[in-house]
Amino acid sequence: FLAVAAAAGRWPGRAVAAWLPLALLLGLLGMALGVILGTLHVYLRDVAHATAVALQVGFWLTPIVYPVEALPEAVRPWIARNPLAPLVGAFQQVVLRGDWPAWASLAPLGLAALVSAGAAYLLFRRLGAEMADVL
Repeated sequence: FLAVAAAAGRWPGRAVAAWLPLALLLGLLGMALGVILGTLHVYLRDVAHATAVALQVGFWLTPIVYPVEALPEAVRPWIARNPLAPLVGAFQQVVLRGDWPAWASLAPLGLAALVSAGAAYLLFRRLGAEMADVL
C-alpha cells in the first residue's frame, strides 16, 4: 500500500512512523481475541458461528471502507460506540491526511487490548492442557 501511495504522490510523510504502534495495538488485540475465541471454540462449538456473525456486523459498523462523514447524523452515534473506530480512524488519519493520530482516543482500546491479552493468557493456561483431550 505504501508503494502505491508513494507512486501516486500521496506519501503520508513522517506520520508513517505512527503505523508501528498502531499495528502493534491492532496485533495485540487481534492475538488476544483470537486466543480467547479459539480456546472457547474447543469447548463451545457455537463460538465459530457467533464469531462469523459478529465479524460481519462489526465490519459494517467500523468505518473501514467509508468515511464517518459520509454517514447520516443519526447513524454516527452507533459508529462512535465501536471500540475499533478510533483505531481505524487513526490509520486513516495517517494514510489519508498524513497527520499524527489522536493518541488519547486510543487509550481505552489500549487498555482493552492489555486486559484481553491478560484474559487470553489466563484462559489458555487454565484450559490449554485439557484441549488435546477434548479435541
